[in-house]
Amino acid sequence: MSQALPPELGEKIKRYQMLQVQYEQLQRERALVDARIKEITNVLDILSGAEEDATVYRLAGNLLVKVDKNKVVEELKEERDILILKIQKLDKQLKTVREQMEELGKELRRLQALAGQPTGKAG
Repeated sequence: MSQALPPELGEKIKRYQMLQVQYEQLQRERALVDARIKEITNVLDILSGAEEDATVYRLAGNLLVKVDKNKVVEELKEERDILILKIQKLDKQLKTVREQMEELGKELRRLQALAGQPTGKAG
């Protein structure tokens, strides 16, 4: 027999689920940004080993366009710096959401105990 959840408990469960989704989205975004930083770092490593007057091409749509090596290096360094800042921001957001989930989880366990609902943990 299933009991109806108290409204407060139901609302908090929905909020917790929304936080879980938000946390997963932030993790995916962080992974993508981190992969881009690694890609840029690899390109910069390759370019640092190239001769100063080496011919460098950049993909522009379906075309390869000849570009100045030093200009590309500076652009990539700038992009990497911006992405590092984005990682720091995402880490702060992940921490905040994780803390909210922990607090809400404690509150849910308390409300479930008061309502006589199982917590889903084996005892």
